[in-house]
Amino acid sequence: MKHPHQQAFRSNSVAIEVRMRQVSLSSIIFLLFNVANMNIVQIQKFCASLPHALSERKWEIDYVHTIGSKMFAVVFVDRAGRPHVSFKVDDDLFLQYADRPGFIPAPYLARAKWVQVKDLKQIGDAELRALIQRSYHLVAAKLTKKLRVALALL
Repeated sequence: MKHPHQQAFRSNSVAIEVRMRQVSLSSIIFLLFNVANMNIVQIQKFCASLPHALSERKWEIDYVHTIGSKMFAVVFVDRAGRPHVSFKVDDDLFLQYADRPGFIPAPYLARAKWVQVKDLKQIGDAELRALIQRSYHLVAAKLTKKLRVALALL
């Protein structure tokens, strides 16, 4: 004789399996990785919180975040009110991110392996923070040795 909980679990798992077949893969990824989404102010605060990072407004709408005068992130809101964030990624991961839903190669910066997140709903907060922080480290690593010593990055 089966335990009553085993039967309930089996019927629930069948129902979940049927529902899962009706949900697209992108929806599943969205549910798994997106508990909440950072807004433009939170992204800016995070960028500014990184050691020796400076922020300034350029080109009228872009907030550029730099380390040692080199950009590591660009944040802006488009005319439709949608926030976007661009940052550098590892060279070997560029195509993977550029092909991901909600991402595109960053205009004017793609040759330097930058991507732009056009839809923040396609990325979770923790992953976005990690990617921005990785961009910060990639850019900081390219600073001159003298500047890295002065900023205590060595």
